[in-house]
Parts: sequence; structure tokens; C-alpha cells
Amino acid sequence: MVRIRKEVRLANEELAQVKKEREDFDTQLEGFNKKINETVRTVADLAFDGQVTAKIMAAANRWNDERNTEATRNRVNFLKQIKKSSLTGRALNDELIKRLSRFRKYDPNEFTNMFVCIAQNFLTVFSGTLGSGKTSMCNLIAVNLGLNSIAKEQEVPALWNEQRELANRYVPVSVEKGWTSKRDLIGYYNPLTRRFESQDLHRIECFRQLDAECGVGFQELPYFILLDEANLSPMEYYFADFMNICDVRDSFSYISLGNNMSFKIPDTLRFLATINNDHTTENLSPRLIDRAWIITLPDTDSVTEHSSSEMSEATDFEPINWQNFLATFGKTSSVNLSGSVTELLQTAKSMFNNLGVQVSPRTQFSMANFIQTSSALMKSGDGQSSELLSLDYAIAQKLLPTINGVGEGYKEQLNELQYWLSDTKLTKSAGILEQIISQGESRMDYFGYF
Repeated sequence: MVRIRKEVRLANEELAQVKKEREDFDTQLEGFNKKINETVRTVADLAFDGQVTAKIMAAANRWNDERNTEATRNRVNFLKQIKKSSLTGRALNDELIKRLSRFRKYDPNEFTNMFVCIAQNFLTVFSGTLGSGKTSMCNLIAVNLGLNSIAKEQEVPALWNEQRELANRYVPVSVEKGWTSKRDLIGYYNPLTRRFESQDLHRIECFRQLDAECGVGFQELPYFILLDEANLSPMEYYFADFMNICDVRDSFSYISLGNNMSFKIPDTLRFLATINNDHTTENLSPRLIDRAWIITLPDTDSVTEHSSSEMSEATDFEPINWQNFLATFGKTSSVNLSGSVTELLQTAKSMFNNLGVQVSPRTQFSMANFIQTSSALMKSGDGQSSELLSLDYAIAQKLLPTINGVGEGYKEQLNELQYWLSDTKLTKSAGILEQIISQGESRMDYFGYF
């Protein structure tokens, strides 16, 4: 009995100790909960303090910007190291023609013409009938220049956060109806989130990358942006900022995107655009035509769709060296055209003046540079010298797009121009003008290139 009482006493003592520990634990828990609630109230108060919130968000954005800057710098260092094609001059021209001829059965001069237009102009517009392959032609040019081969490099996933496609230097953009500013094309700075928002991450990453490359003088790789169906909205609206830098890209060339965010635009950036000519699209303005070259794709029986394996094989090409590309197809330091071609240029200018077209000094300079460069690369034939052939392309792509008029008197001026083109053996331009006149006669004497 004594033993049992002793055990009961010990059990009661243990129970009392447990109760005391439980009371101590409850007291501590209550203290912790009180501190948590006080902290929550403090944080809530701070969250609704505008100055504190602004500082927190600013610090977060600075951290994010520093991280992006470091990542972009690492990417530039990587791009400096990758192997690029060493081809230049006629060897480069012949190699690119060979690559593209697998996909399009065009005259080799057509490809050379495209290369010269792209090298010498910030904006190159591809026109043609529906289904003529304008978009796929732009895609083929980018692929065969090696712009989509960079994503295959082993180092890319780590440098571009597992998003390989962002490493490629070709950005197709589908233009939509109703675009009115660069906000629609690139994106905009959101003052509420304090972040830049874009429909396509590749677009803003393109400009971040180019800005970083401009800062260190890296100009070995081009960057192409395709404006597909570009005239669904007036290009004057959403492309306005870029039209101001069409002539020269230097240290003063940049675009502003709000909140002191601006990006330098180097000479490695080129825009390609495809347009259609029907009632759903907008006309190109004279101001834009003055700054761009309009390439009309040649008629072909069919445009062949190529398998993914063929296109994948094309992405194995080494990217071209942009400086070699410019040295081959770009503008020359001095223009020395023959006297006969110079005289023909003046005659063409005079005849277009009679049509009410003022041929600007910009257009004259651009045409002269095109003829100087392309005549050294194009293959002459059909009674045309290479210089005359180049003049033919220049008139077709720079002057004929300015045709826009009505009436019998305008038609007579066009017929005179048609006779002169044919007599001078400018066959490409003569053929295009013949179509313009024929279509105009069926449209109550309204004559227009588009």
C-alpha cells in the first residue's frame, strides 16, 4: 500500500510539472503570436506608405536591371567568341546565292540585288502578289545568313535562361491592324509595375542586346527584324522613331521607351518588311518610300514549301561576319559611275519630275551607291552591261514605286517613260511599267505602283 501511494505521489508531481511546462509553452506561444501580429501590422503599414513602397520597388528594379546588364554583357562576350564566316567579296556573294538557290529558282542577280538592298538600307520592303513567298523569302535570307544558327551553340541555354530562341538574331513580327506607335511594335514601360511590358520577349531582348553591343563596339553580327504584313497599319505611325535614323546610325541614334529608358541603335540592325496591295492595307507614304527600297519578287510558277529537315540543315551555316557583308554589298566611300549611266540617271530624274515626282538628293545618292556596288557583282546579259542592269534595278525599285496619278495626261507621260525604258533596254523597269499602265486602264485611268 505504501508503494502504491508513493507511485501516485510521483505521478502527481510529474503531472504538475507537465502542466507547468504546458503553461510556460502557452505563454511563449502567445508572446510569439503577439510579435507576429505586430510585425504583420508594421509591414501592412509600410506597404501602404507610398515612399517606402517606391523605394522597395526601385531597389528591386535596380537589382533586376543589374542582373540583366550582367547577363547581356556575358552574352556579348560569348558572341565575340563564336566562329563566323570569313568569306567576303565575290566569294561571299557566290556562296549566299548557292545557299538560297536550293530554295528559290531565281536569277542569281535577284539574290545579289536583295543583298545590296539590305546592306545599304535600314529598311527593305518586299512586295508581290498574294502567295508569291515574300515572308518565306525573308525567312530564307535570315536562315542562310546564319542568324538562326546561334541558338544551337552549347553555351546558349545558360546564357539565355534556357530560352534558346532568344539567342537567334532574327525576330519575325506580325503587324496588326490598328497599330499607332512604337508601343505596339516593341512594348511600353508600365509605371504601375515599373517594368517594361512587351507582347513578345524577343523584341525587347533584341534592343537590350543591341544596346549592350553598341556600348562595347561589337558589330560583327547583324540583327534582322521582319515586319510581316507591314502595311496593315500605317508604317508612318508605328515606325516613326526608326524613320528618323534610316540614313545614319551613330552614337546619337537611339529610341526612347519611357521612364528614361532608351536604347542605342547600331548599324547592325536591319528591318525587312512584307506588304500586300489590296483594300485591307494602307498605302506607303512618299516619305517612307524615299527612305526604303521596294523589291518586287519575280514571278515564278510555284513557291515550294521546304521540309523542316531542309530548313534545319540550313541553320548549320556559320553566321556571316557583318563587316564582310558590308564590305561586299554596302556603300562605297566614293561613287564613280560612267558618263553614260550618269546621263541616263539625269534623264530618268527629269522624266519623273514631269510625272510630279521630286527625286530627292537622298534617292539620287542611294541609287548611285546601289549601281556602284551591284554592277561589280551582277552578271550582265541580254545586251545589258552590268552597270545598265544595275540602273534597271535601281529605277524599278526606287523610282517606279513613286508612280501615283490619274487621267489621260498622266497616262501619256507614262507612255513616254515606257518608250524610253524600252528603247534604253531597261527591260525590268519597262515590264513593271507596262503592267502599271495595263492595270490603270482597267481602273478608269488610275495609275499606281501599289
